[in-house]
Amino acid sequence: QDIGFSDVIYSHYPMALGAFATTPLNVGEIYTTFVNFGTATNVSLFQRIIIDGRDVPLTGKSGEQLFSRQTAYDVMKIMQDVSVYGTGASAGLPKGVAAKTGTSDESSDLWTVAIAYPYIVVLWLGYDGANALLQNKSGGDVAAPVVAEFLKNYFGMDAQFQIPEP
Repeated sequence: QDIGFSDVIYSHYPMALGAFATTPLNVGEIYTTFVNFGTATNVSLFQRIIIDGRDVPLTGKSGEQLFSRQTAYDVMKIMQDVSVYGTGASAGLPKGVAAKTGTSDESSDLWTVAIAYPYIVVLWLGYDGANALLQNKSGGDVAAPVVAEFLKNYFGMDAQFQIPEP
């Protein structure tokens, strides 16, 4: 919660793996903190809110250093292994992309967050309810290939990414 998770996290063993409900926007905010080397940044669907001619401040911890630059770098470097050896290995993500995939019970939510430094892509596939999207599929099987295709189409088929050392 200190790095931007905005909902309640209930204590149970799978929570260490990220087993809690959230939104793609909140996932983007959390991973933006890593890309910004531990500095919080407000992520919003709006750049500015004006009511009665006055700016309404966006809430959050923007600018606050939440953890060390080295820790952020280390986490992103570890996440690069997901693209090479882990759940996103068969997705075809471009070289240097750091990723995390996820799957909820019964494959009702399939998602991938990718750091193509300095950019973040968050993709969630599912239904509003607990209906299974695809039986026996995972975020690495379904969402990660979509992210890979998007990155290749947007940045080019030979795109490579590098996380700079702090």
